[in-house]
Amino acid sequence: MRRIIDANCNVGVSVYGFEQSPAALLKSMNKHGIDMAVVVPFTPGDFNYERANNHVATVVKKKRDRLIGFARVDPRHGKKAVREVNRAAVKLKLQGLKLDPFEQAFSITSEFLDPIMERCSRLGLPVLVESGYPALSLPVQVGELADRHPNTKILMAHGGQLGVSGLGIPDALDVVKDSPNVYVESSGIPETGTECLVERIVRSVGAKRVIFGTNSPMNCPAVEISRILAVNISDSEKDAIFAGSIGQLIEVE
Repeated sequence: MRRIIDANCNVGVSVYGFEQSPAALLKSMNKHGIDMAVVVPFTPGDFNYERANNHVATVVKKKRDRLIGFARVDPRHGKKAVREVNRAAVKLKLQGLKLDPFEQAFSITSEFLDPIMERCSRLGLPVLVESGYPALSLPVQVGELADRHPNTKILMAHGGQLGVSGLGIPDALDVVKDSPNVYVESSGIPETGTECLVERIVRSVGAKRVIFGTNSPMNCPAVEISRILAVNISDSEKDAIFAGSIGQLIEVE
């Protein structure tokens, strides 16, 4: 039976209206045959990411066989954000970091990200970047960040297409070819089938550079799974996307 690890799920209550409890996530995982999931906190109403990270750590501790925790910070907070990255990794045992330039209104090329990225590099934390927003996190901007920090693994969420509806697909392909530390997370990529972005990346640099995710609860897991199943690649390459690729970057049971 194929193993599936979802590299992009959200828990908690978002200030922007989304909500998902750990119990609801686990129910959805069971329904759709997802073995494990990376969970990150929504942007909380009080904007207290330390408390949100504590909650994720508690949730993961109860379900280590199913859940893997990533932290959130507000990078505009400078040294405070760097300290929280360190605390999240060392004390809370979270295994990665998510950055959301849209919700927190910054460009992914901002220089104030450099200390955070350097700390993630030293701690061995991959960074999931909410990607595809014009002027904030287009693929070429993610590539610029990756080139500044070649030792930090970056997951370009949604293939860099979230806010541009596929117009940046050639740029995303170029970034993955040119920056070996960039991986494509698959949720919401606006095309499937022959010659889609996922297929072209697999043909160009291999399935190990594509990582399955759903962006739950905003996207339907069944749709996101079918997105990979529809790609014209081998079963072993699909297996890598569904579980093997993320296993290169984080510890999984």
